[in-house]
Amino acid sequence: HLHEPGIHPSAHVSDSAQIAATAYIGPFAIVGDNAIIADNCQIMAHASVGSDSSIGAHTRLMPGVSVGEHVTLGSKSLVGPLTIIEDDSTLGDDIEIGARCFIGNHVLIQDGVRIDNLACIEEGAKIAPLAIVISQNCLQQNVSLGKLSITAGQCLVEESRKIGDFATVAARSRVDKDIPAGQAIWSGDPVDTHKASMRQTAMRQLPLKHWKQIQQLAKLSPKD
Repeated sequence: HLHEPGIHPSAHVSDSAQIAATAYIGPFAIVGDNAIIADNCQIMAHASVGSDSSIGAHTRLMPGVSVGEHVTLGSKSLVGPLTIIEDDSTLGDDIEIGARCFIGNHVLIQDGVRIDNLACIEEGAKIAPLAIVISQNCLQQNVSLGKLSITAGQCLVEESRKIGDFATVAARSRVDKDIPAGQAIWSGDPVDTHKASMRQTAMRQLPLKHWKQIQQLAKLSPKD
């Protein structure tokens, strides 16, 4: 639902903030000093925009969103309820972020990225255009995701690891090493190629007495 332009009487808007005539500021929302709210923005109830931050045209902040100071959020984007975006982060155009996410300081999220609910993106992370981050992911500090990459639900990407362009990481994987670019699927804890990970999973289901025999056969078989 799109609200009519205007500032709700209960909202707190700094005198130095620049609010477009076509923007909407909802009940109990807060807009800090020198913040810029562009045309047709929708700042919903109890959302806040920190000092010196800018929100691009046609962007919508759902109820309870918290945007820190010196944040740039592009146009035609959507930020879900109760999501937190901390200071000095830059987010591009046409981005969608789900509910109850956490975006740390100095994070860069480029155009067209999709982030599902309950994701945690820690300080210094970089997400390239059109990447997809599914729910309950944790990207630790200084992680880098390539363009059109996918990290499925409940993945952990450890600090400073890089996932290349077009790569896909399956659900509940732990990425403890860099993943090269390419249309390959990676999975497991720790992560490996999906084929290798499935082989290890299958072996763990076998009775212990068969393990040594299987391992010997694996040594004799041609390499993948």
